[in-house]
Parts: sequence; C-alpha cells; structure tokens
Amino acid sequence: MEGYQSDIIITGGDAAIPPNLILVDPTNGNDSTGEKGNAAKPFKTGLAAEVVASSGDVLVFSAGTHTSVNMGKDGLTYFYEAGAKHTNLIDTDPSTYTDEGKGDIRFKICGNGRFTHNRQWNVNNWNIEIVRLVNNSKADVEGYIFENIGNDGGVFKTTTNSGEINILADEVYSGSGIVSSGGSSNVTICARKASLSLSFQSRDTANLKLRIKEVNANVPHIFSSFFQPFAIRNGGHLDFEGTVNYNPSLSPNPFTAMVSSQFDGGINKGVIRMKGIFNVNGHKWFSFTTGTTAENNILYFEGELNLGVGASDNLFFTNSPGRIVARNLVIQSESTTRTTGVIPAHTVEFHAESTTVILSATEIALGSKAIYSTAPSNAHLKSFFSNAVIDNQVTNLIPNGLVVVGNPNIKE
Repeated sequence: MEGYQSDIIITGGDAAIPPNLILVDPTNGNDSTGEKGNAAKPFKTGLAAEVVASSGDVLVFSAGTHTSVNMGKDGLTYFYEAGAKHTNLIDTDPSTYTDEGKGDIRFKICGNGRFTHNRQWNVNNWNIEIVRLVNNSKADVEGYIFENIGNDGGVFKTTTNSGEINILADEVYSGSGIVSSGGSSNVTICARKASLSLSFQSRDTANLKLRIKEVNANVPHIFSSFFQPFAIRNGGHLDFEGTVNYNPSLSPNPFTAMVSSQFDGGINKGVIRMKGIFNVNGHKWFSFTTGTTAENNILYFEGELNLGVGASDNLFFTNSPGRIVARNLVIQSESTTRTTGVIPAHTVEFHAESTTVILSATEIALGSKAIYSTAPSNAHLKSFFSNAVIDNQVTNLIPNGLVVVGNPNIKE
C-alpha cells in the first residue's frame, strides 16, 4: 500500500499547487469553473474532477460531505483531508467506487476520509458497496472509518476473476456483512476495530486475510438469528488474527459463533485459520453446516477460547465431514449446565495438539456419532471432561480417542 500522498497540504486561495492535483470542495467548488492544478478553482464533485484527471493525478477531497458514486479511474489517487466524508445514499446505484464497465483498473484511496453506506433490506439497491470490484482490478484503500449503517449488503466486495482490495482502516462497521470475496480474488483488511452482525465471507477460491485487533460481532440485524461472523463457501480461504467478542444475546435464537457456510449445496475444500482470543457468550462455537457435497474442510485454531455462561456451550458442531486442528489452544467454559464437546453428524478428525480444555459443566454430551481423534503424544487435554459426568451417548470410540480409559493424552 505504498505511494500514498498522505503529506498533501492544500492551503486554498491563490496558493500554487502541483499541476497533477485536482481539488474537490462540496461547499465552495463549481464543476463548471473547476480547473486542474488550481487551488482557487476547485470542483464541486468527484465525478466532474475525474473527467479532467489522467493517470498519476491526485483528487483531493476537502472537509465536507461528498456524494459522488461510480468513481474509480485507472491510475488515480483519491486523497481525503481530515473532516472529509463520502456518503452513498440509501437508494443510490451503483457503488461509491467500482470498476464496473471500466475494465481492469488500479486506483488508490487514502487520507483521513469517513465513508458511509446505507443499504437497507428490501430496497432496490443490490450489489452496492463502498468499494466493489468485478474485474481483474486492484484497489489500495486507506481511511478513518468505513461503515454500512444499514442492515443489508456490505462494505467491500470482489465478485469474479482476480480482483484485489487492500484495506487499512481505523474502524470498519456494518449492520450486515463487511466483506464478500469471490472468484480467485484477494482481500486483506488491517484495522484496529471491526463491528458487524453477519459475515466476513470468502467463497469460490478467494483468499480473505483479516488482521483486526478487536472484532465485535454483536451489531443488531433483522436476521440476527443467522449470525455468522466468519463464513466460507465452496473452496474459500479465510485467515484471521486478532480478538473476537461474540455476544449472541441480541438474537432470540443465536445460530453459531463461527460458521463455515454454504447455503446452496455444501462446502468443498474450504479452509479457515483462526489465531487469537475468542470470547463467546454461550451457544455454539464452531459449525460445519449442512450440505450433501460438503467434504475436505479444514479448520485451524490457535490461541484462547473463552465460553461464557449459556444454555449450551458447544465446542465444535458439524453436519459435514472435515478436519479440526486445535494447536496451542486453551478452551475454557463457565457454563454450569449441559456442555457439549464435539458432536459430529459425520466422522470428523479432531486433532488436539498441545491443547488444554477446561470445562465446569455438570454433564458432558458428546453425541451418538463416532468421535475420531488423532491427538498426538504431545497433547495436553487437561481434564477434557473436568468434573462432569460423561453421558451414555458416547459410543463407538476408537483407540486414542478422547475418552478411552487410560489414554495417556488425557491429563487429570
């Protein structure tokens, strides 16, 4: 994300500015008289400024509210001064920045802008984001806040081909999803804070990388019962590092904290890697959802998982085959009611490598399906069942499983 013009200073008036700078002032600008390289004659809208811009030029957005949409031109840099806001209205079409109808382009957004998108459910504005790529384009994006204050749609999206979006932000917020990456695209988000209700989503063979200091998955949504903060579909890859605070109490029927999800047939060869601290207030921790074609899914976890008091604290739940790998993971549960360990409706390899599990429930249910564990000799499952009684549903356990009497991998 090199090459940002973050040191640009515009004093206005008759001050001389570089000839490749184009000023955009929503209050004092005039699209009819605006001139490139003239601080005294700013444009009023970004779209009008784009018309006279060519590759290598920099559009400078002054403080105030900007409302242009369908922006994005090859080779341009869009710089936002402190106090500059860019708003996409609720029923506006298309996206604020997009390459739709423009072929493969490359552009940069930088500075201190605040970008707001308001997309509402049942409003005819599908496929609208703050940044949306549908071609083999690349966008390097930097800003103060990127937010979707509505309850539908997202903030960033790639659809097909090999698009790439790199985001550096202080905060990203969405009343729905934040990013949806598809095709063979690559999306990276580095942020201090993120708040959302639905998902960071990767599908097809897209790669989504998230480096976020704190994620709060508790934004109200009309479909909050489908909370899915992290989702992959088909063969998508999702890589997360940070802290997650998940509070499903906003929903009368929380679905799950983490989900590998496909709504139309199942997941195939999806990969999710999670590293950090995960604070989950009750209910399921992770789930492979249903799908007759779902197979070969892999989940890697490393860090600390804290399950709060809830009706049921499911460590892992799956309706499809795959592999769960817990490395250097500490799992703790405060629930004093029935707590579920691993419930596969299909055989799932559960690898517990140097992992400690501490549960305080009075009963542990592992389900009636086989528990297949390949915990290596260096695993430290500290009282996987704690002070709980193992219920009589546990059957068909294989050697080296989690509840084999005398298993050297279980530490009391």
